[in-house]
Amino acid sequence: MKSIKDLLKLMLENISDIGTICKSPVYGDGSDYQIDGLCILSRHLWTKEIVTKNEVNRINHYIKHNRPHKVSSKYQPEYGIEDYYYWAVNTKPPRIYWLKKHIKLQP
Repeated sequence: MKSIKDLLKLMLENISDIGTICKSPVYGDGSDYQIDGLCILSRHLWTKEIVTKNEVNRINHYIKHNRPHKVSSKYQPEYGIEDYYYWAVNTKPPRIYWLKKHIKLQP
């Protein structure tokens, strides 16, 4: 199992995927999804078989518990669930800064 530091590094290495639209192999229906934030990026790494489902859960738990104090945007998908983004949707610079900062914080 990868460490949090290794998972953060993988996220940083794949940050260029933010803003892209992909086909979902997870649902099997060929539906599209947009990689618009770090949590979706982690799930995308799972679909690419770079990380395991358990590692997705661990990194998303870490992101949630180490997030910035200020939420920058709110998005309501058609599912009726509110989902909060810590930075503006599809923007890379603040996510890159956060990832680099948290990589340095890891032992």
